[in-house]
Amino acid sequence: MKTRNAVVGAFAVAALSTLLSAGQVHAQNFSFTSVYATNAILSGTSTLTIANSSSVGVIGAPTAIVLSNLSEFTTPATGPNSFVNSPYSTTLTIFDVASSTSIAHQFTGVFNGTADGGDLLGNGKSAFFTDTPTTISQQYVFASGTYTVTRSSFVSPGPGGNADGSQGAIVTFQPSSTVPEPGTVAAIIMGGAMLGLMAFRRRSTFTLSA
Repeated sequence: MKTRNAVVGAFAVAALSTLLSAGQVHAQNFSFTSVYATNAILSGTSTLTIANSSSVGVIGAPTAIVLSNLSEFTTPATGPNSFVNSPYSTTLTIFDVASSTSIAHQFTGVFNGTADGGDLLGNGKSAFFTDTPTTISQQYVFASGTYTVTRSSFVSPGPGGNADGSQGAIVTFQPSSTVPEPGTVAAIIMGGAMLGLMAFRRRSTFTLSA
């Protein structure tokens, strides 16, 4: 009987732990989309192309995301062309799986740089850009918790489309500590009931000796 009670108790604890863990992971699943108002910025014969981005993730630690991929092309034997405080704007939407809701914020900034097409064969191409974000951080507050998106990395695209660049950000998640999720409440109730049953069976099998 003691062995059976021990097995029931171990099962109850394991089930409770598993369900609670599953609820926490579920609360941290998210996806995002980054849609730019303009996907091409022109200067003379040079084009800086901004590609929209989307992905999914699970927050366990700060998660790096790519806001956009960048590429540049300049017509051979033209340039140099200058980009001076060329503005960009993107709508970054976070979808929180736990609450099945989404929130959108604007991220803005400016590009500065130069691009040259080299000679007729494309020899001597050059390009270098800097990214100055004017929106550094945004918070997305859901019932399950708060996502904070903070601008982080930038890689300048290479000359003539030879190498891509990118804009990056870091996503962190702080779970809500006020209202437990329905799945978490159910797990607690189930675990408590199983532990109670184990205790009742122990009492019912206990007899006093003379």
